[in-house]
Amino acid sequence: TFDAYRADVYAGGLHPGRARPLHEVAALLGLATEYLDHAIAANRRKDGLYHAYNLLYLGPGTAAVGHLYEMLEGQVAVLSAGVLSPRAAVEVLDALFASPMYRQDQRSFMLYPERSLPGLVDKNVIPTEALLANPLLVQLAEAGEGAVVERDPEGGYRFAAGLRNAADLEAALERLGPEWAERVQAGRAGALAVWEAVFAHHAFTGRSGTMYGYEGLGCIYWHMVSKLLLAVQENLRWADATGTNRGARVALLAHYRRVRDGLGPAKTAAEYGAFPTDPYSHTPPHGGARQPGMTGQVKEEILTRFGELGVRVEGGRLVFGAGLLDGRDFDPEGARAFTFAGTDVVYRRGPEPGVVLHHADGAAHVVSGTSLDAAWSAEIFTRSGQIRRLEVTVPRVDNPTSRV
Repeated sequence: TFDAYRADVYAGGLHPGRARPLHEVAALLGLATEYLDHAIAANRRKDGLYHAYNLLYLGPGTAAVGHLYEMLEGQVAVLSAGVLSPRAAVEVLDALFASPMYRQDQRSFMLYPERSLPGLVDKNVIPTEALLANPLLVQLAEAGEGAVVERDPEGGYRFAAGLRNAADLEAALERLGPEWAERVQAGRAGALAVWEAVFAHHAFTGRSGTMYGYEGLGCIYWHMVSKLLLAVQENLRWADATGTNRGARVALLAHYRRVRDGLGPAKTAAEYGAFPTDPYSHTPPHGGARQPGMTGQVKEEILTRFGELGVRVEGGRLVFGAGLLDGRDFDPEGARAFTFAGTDVVYRRGPEPGVVLHHADGAAHVVSGTSLDAAWSAEIFTRSGQIRRLEVTVPRVDNPTSRV
């Protein structure tokens, strides 16, 4: 078990490594990739989404796999896995926008579909058919053995109030008198199965499946939506790198902008329920954004924004491009300003790409294209102050879904 492994590591440290031939390592990774590809393909649902988590059910000589309900993080994971073609990625996004995870009022996605939980008195009720199918539970009920099952005022049966989990149930069965030993031995597995059917502890997902706020039921978790945005952007980059058909790229870009338009900066304060540019943890179904703070969403937003600006580093060189910018990103004079590593960068639209480096001593240096060499890039990466401003000319991107 992990506990045993952890205790071993804490007591004696990590074991010394052993050298293995490179071809064996490559073969292992290749085999693992085959199994991962198979597992991903096998988890495609009939509605076009992908299962996020599977449940393993072990029995005497048997093993079975079950599924949890649909989850946004499962779709983000498969989109980021690098196994989908651009067209397949579009199909996942089509299914996602058509799924019950989509909240029309916020133009964005909940972690899971909204659902209603049973009220307090409706919990811990043993179904009559399940009780009657288990002789041990029937006999315990008839004997009034309240340590395991109790009868409620309506005549139904429930597990004893002091039992918290399956281990408690097993312990209660073991504490029964010797006259019950044979019957407990025969009926223990069945009683545990009824417990799991009543409480579904095997599929428990914590606060996300039990609370109506705090990133729980009906909530939009903004960090995961930002992860979705980054995943779609990754697929756009892969589509560009592989020269995919134009229709798939146009559809991906449309989905990207639709996901982006569900985030705070695209909304009014009334829609968002807060200052739209501030990061918040989640939005519950009964109000605006909640729990302000520098959540993980900020990290994804930094990555996606530089991707939208077309800023990347390749081989130690700083490269600029039009990225995913559209007309809303430029001022009326066709310019866009931002900073990178403390250096001012100004994008301007023009017919020919190029960069003008403005130095601290007032000199200017013109570079053809939109890529700086390693030396100039290092000056910016190290924040030397030798380069004060970059003026980058980027060509207008011809895109049929552009808002320009």
